[in-house]
Amino acid sequence: MIARESRFIAWFALALLAFGGGYLLWGPAWLPWDVRAGAPFGQSLGILAAVLMLASLAYVSVRRSREAAPSKPRAQLFHTLAGTVAVVLAVLHSHAALGAWSALVLLSALALLATGLYGRVVSPGRLGDAFGRSAAPYAAVTSDAGPEMAALVEDKRVLLAALDPDADEGRFVLRTHHWTGRPAQALRYWRLGRRERRLLAANPASAAGEIGLAERLWRRLHLVFAALCVAGIAAHVVTTVFFAGYVADGREITWWHLAEW
Repeated sequence: MIARESRFIAWFALALLAFGGGYLLWGPAWLPWDVRAGAPFGQSLGILAAVLMLASLAYVSVRRSREAAPSKPRAQLFHTLAGTVAVVLAVLHSHAALGAWSALVLLSALALLATGLYGRVVSPGRLGDAFGRSAAPYAAVTSDAGPEMAALVEDKRVLLAALDPDADEGRFVLRTHHWTGRPAQALRYWRLGRRERRLLAANPASAAGEIGLAERLWRRLHLVFAALCVAGIAAHVVTTVFFAGYVADGREITWWHLAEW
C-alpha cells in the first residue's frame, strides 16, 4: 500500500503535469500574453524554474547534516514538491521545444522528475515487500560472513575511532561534517563501506536478489540527471544572457539579456 504522503506527491505531480499539458495545448490560443520562451512571461517561468531547482538542492545539505536531521522529513517533502514544480515550469518555459541543444536540459529535467517520483512513490513499497519477505536471510549474513568480512568490520571500527569516537559502527552514517572535517578518513571509510556492501551482496544468504534493478539504480540515475540538469541550466543561462546574438542566430532577441555576442 502506498503511504499517504506518497499518494499526495503522486496526485500533486499528476495535477501539475495535466495543467502543463493544457497550457501547452491551449495556452497559445486562449492566453492574452506571448507564450514564447523568450517573451517576458516565458522567461519569467524559466527564471522561477531555475530558482526552484536550485532551492531543492538544499535538501542535500540537510540529508547529510546531523544538526538538521529533525528537519529531514519536511526538507525531503519540499525537495520533491519544489523539484516537481521546477520541472513543470521548465517544460512550460521551453514550450516542449526539442529542436535546440537546450532540449537536452529539458530531457534531463524530465528524467530527474521521473526517477525522483519513482524513488518517493513506488520504490518504498517495493523495498518494503523485499525486506518483509527476506527478514530471516539478513540475520544469517552477519553470522556467517567469513574472515574477510570480520577483518573489514574491524578496519571500519579502528578508522571510526579516529573519525567519530562516539559513533557506533553498526549505525554510523557519513555526514557533511565528517567530509569537511576529516576528508581523508571519510573517503577511506566510504571505500570500506562499499567493499562491505559488495561482500554482503555476494553472500549466498543475502537477500540482495530480492531487490530489483530499479531499486538499486534509481538514486544513482537521479544524481546523474541532477548533475546534468544543473550544468545545463548554468550553460543555458550564460549563453542566453551573455551570448544572446549567438543563441538567436539571426532571429529577433525577445528576452532580457546583457550582451548580444
